[in-house]
Amino acid sequence: MLRAVLLDPGDGRPGRLLLVAHHLVVDAVSWRILLPDLAQLCADPDTPLPPVETSFRTWSRALTGSAADRRAELPYWSEVLGDTGPAPYGRAPDPATDTPDTVHRMVTTIPSDLAEPALNEVTTAFHCTEQDVLLTAFVLAHSRWRSEESTLVLLEGHGRDAALPEVAAPARTVGWFTSQYPFRGRLTEAGPDTTIADPNAAGRFLKQVKEHLRAVPDHGVGYGQLRHLDAASGAELAARPEPLTGFNYLGRYDVGENDAAAPEPWTPSPESAAVWRPAPALGVHTAVDLDITALRRPSGTELSVSWHHASRLVSDEEIAVLDRWWRTALETLVAAARTQAAGHTPSDLGLLSLSQDEIDEFEDEWRTT
Repeated sequence: MLRAVLLDPGDGRPGRLLLVAHHLVVDAVSWRILLPDLAQLCADPDTPLPPVETSFRTWSRALTGSAADRRAELPYWSEVLGDTGPAPYGRAPDPATDTPDTVHRMVTTIPSDLAEPALNEVTTAFHCTEQDVLLTAFVLAHSRWRSEESTLVLLEGHGRDAALPEVAAPARTVGWFTSQYPFRGRLTEAGPDTTIADPNAAGRFLKQVKEHLRAVPDHGVGYGQLRHLDAASGAELAARPEPLTGFNYLGRYDVGENDAAAPEPWTPSPESAAVWRPAPALGVHTAVDLDITALRRPSGTELSVSWHHASRLVSDEEIAVLDRWWRTALETLVAAARTQAAGHTPSDLGLLSLSQDEIDEFEDEWRTT
């Protein structure tokens, strides 16, 4: 599962440590644990590393043991998934024909002149997270692309922030903890054409997405427990529509550039990421997936955007159109941050119980005084 090889090029050049780990034993967060630990051990091998509070086995058993305790969440997840209707993209992926070798990948970049205001200005203006902004842009783009007012998305997270009975969060545990849960973005005030073009409408929709995400029970970990670890709940959820669209924001990563200052020890090399391809016999479960990473370079932060799509369901040309709408949505949200659409939402106010309309009214009065 894990191999380490020290590569010495000779001639006094810096060596490299090659670490190869299967995705079954590491996730993206794991590398943020392993690399600093390696650097510390090399710098001072006598200083003990911080303890690991929870083992992967303990966490896995706690997930299974507490699955039935999540049954009160079943109505919530059933409502999010909705009832069976026409499948997006014409049909659901067929595991016999829609296999990993039929999945196409398109990588694009959002440059820093758009990425930085989207990640900084918009989050500040709307008191929200980067995921709130990027997910809102994706739902806006997908709604406009498909001419639909409702988008069911499979959200992916690191899975380490759930609260499990009598078990500490695995903050320093190496392993694959990824959680997935459905999220439905629904345009309720205006259609997709208006919302993606009008900063005020887009800003109001961002507030809506933000509040829906805050209402997700315990960061969504309960969905996986009920769907896969509780037989009774799993059967009920399996009868509901499956999300055919995936979204995953991997967060920010520091990346060096050519001609930069000499790298610090244990800087990941530019070719550090290997692509994991599942066996063709596995089939695919989503038709369109969007993976986003914010790359912090000395010249500014940009977004690396990776589209994966089942080519028998969605063509390369269609994904290129979706990518253009995604950029448009980001531009509109940046414009929204500079209008009166920006502001607080009910989840920002703690003990106060105010509706969004009441908050907007108070903020409008404050701006005019």
